[in-house]
Amino acid sequence: MRALRGASSGPASSLVAAGAAPGLVYPGVKVVAVIGSPVDVLSTEAPLRLAEGYYLDNLEQVVLHALQRYRAILHDEEAAALERFLALPLGPRRLYARLYLRQGPLFRLSQLDYPEVGTLAEALRTLEGAGFVARCGLPVNPDDTREFLWLFTADELKAAARVAGLRVSSRKEDLVADIRGSQEASARLRASELFVERLQAPVFDLAQLLFFGNLGQDLSEFVRVSLQVARYPDYELAQDLPLFPSREALEAHLDAVAFESRPLPLDQPTLLLGHLREAVAGLVESVPTPAHAWRLDPRRCFARVAYACARELERQDVVDGVLDAYVTLVRHAPQSRIRAEAADRLGLLARRAGVPERFTTESAALLADPTLDDVARFAVETRAALVTGGVRPRRRLCEAPVVELALQPAGHLGPKPQYRGASGEPVSVEHATLEALGGGLHAENALYRTLFGLLFWDVIYARVPGMFQHRFQSAPLDLASEHFHRNRRVLVEGRLGVLAGTSLGAEVRAAWERHRGTINACVDWSEYTAEQLVAAADALGGRLLPLLERLAWNPRRHARGLPDLLVLAESGPMLVEVKGPGDQLHLEQRLWHDALLRMGLEVRLARVRRADS
Repeated sequence: MRALRGASSGPASSLVAAGAAPGLVYPGVKVVAVIGSPVDVLSTEAPLRLAEGYYLDNLEQVVLHALQRYRAILHDEEAAALERFLALPLGPRRLYARLYLRQGPLFRLSQLDYPEVGTLAEALRTLEGAGFVARCGLPVNPDDTREFLWLFTADELKAAARVAGLRVSSRKEDLVADIRGSQEASARLRASELFVERLQAPVFDLAQLLFFGNLGQDLSEFVRVSLQVARYPDYELAQDLPLFPSREALEAHLDAVAFESRPLPLDQPTLLLGHLREAVAGLVESVPTPAHAWRLDPRRCFARVAYACARELERQDVVDGVLDAYVTLVRHAPQSRIRAEAADRLGLLARRAGVPERFTTESAALLADPTLDDVARFAVETRAALVTGGVRPRRRLCEAPVVELALQPAGHLGPKPQYRGASGEPVSVEHATLEALGGGLHAENALYRTLFGLLFWDVIYARVPGMFQHRFQSAPLDLASEHFHRNRRVLVEGRLGVLAGTSLGAEVRAAWERHRGTINACVDWSEYTAEQLVAAADALGGRLLPLLERLAWNPRRHARGLPDLLVLAESGPMLVEVKGPGDQLHLEQRLWHDALLRMGLEVRLARVRRADS
């Protein structure tokens, strides 16, 4: 099993005690609920204080999840290690949990002091006999001592250096280097300390990966919930669709992650071309994952590497192999963003190489994909127009009327220019513009994401196969992908129908009161008050619904570029994009302006200049 250390090593806490694997008995392990069972519901009344041994409860929950749900894909020695751990007495289990959650793998014996463990020497003997730790002294071979010496304080190293007649450096790096070369100084430290080496950590890292399904979350999530720092929504956990259906799928994911982490030989074109070919082969040969496991799809890693290599080789005027790589990316990359970017580069390079038909064939197939998001589609259509001499899609876009504003400058706050507000105080350009236009809300993307999260709460957290794997998800696994709408088309359409016949402000308030404070990847509870959100929803009325529908098509890609301000005027709501001197519209902003204007909303582009210029 390849090492996964670095993915998880934080403090932990108890949310609910874990259930035991069927047919196994673990002394001292408290069973409250089986993970994924109907009674495994997140309590909204989590304790404010952490119970003694909370860190062990959390680790056991993760271990038991691995044994319950993934026993079939664990190697026998991995499962045996986890089961052996659960069968240990309480004290040794607590000690190992402490060591696992600390930076390791080496620890000074004199610095292990955990009263709740009981007799330390006895706990260590038990762990050592079970193969979870090893006790050792400072190695005799200087080549093996660096990690051990770093565990001593600078003062301890200086004292050893003085006794040995060595120079006493102020830099720990130099002290370690000098002592490694001195038998006398090393002998002094060897006599003063024993060490404990933590073993089997990769098996517990694997259990964490199987629990969370990613390398970013760790046991600190338990602490956040137990201390009421975080409260996750209620949703039904997937029972029959694990993220890793087989050991092969797990190994393929880990191999792809390891490949992506390898540094690129940017200054060696021959090696870089070989790396590109390896990435392309991995992309083509990898087995696609089901929609709920899209984040773990090995093709994502290989596609990112292949595109990075191709772009660098293109900059170095290498064409052989790059054209074929772009074609492969357009056909096989699982991310529409990379498919579109590869198509754009393919069009440029194919035209330069005199083979434009290679682009036109691939782009036509790509544009026929109904799931392609608007940003990606626009980029491909633009390149197609340049290659074939057709009409560029930008000419078809509706453009927002321009409002010219002259504002009084008021210096800078960091790199951002400030302007005089109505009170005379320095404010941001958006704030000053909002005041000049009559007042309202600083909206940008956050306002509409929040309204989407509140009004479509039940759609987001609906039961869709495989999308909820553990109790610490702020969103379903497909929220940040093009799969979201495809997996919920009927639910989205049904919700839009319900909302069309009701007061949106009342719906927003009801959702706010029902879910306030619960984590939702779309909702920032601190950004707006309930009154502000209700006012925005009531002002926009039915015109808000097509906006939310466009967000639903791709909540990640389409949640960018919305106008900065929502002006609440007597004549009706107006969405305003603010651009200071020299600022230009981004593609996402142009596409949103076009979409909003076609929805019947009032959109303006506020061009701000300094009043003294």
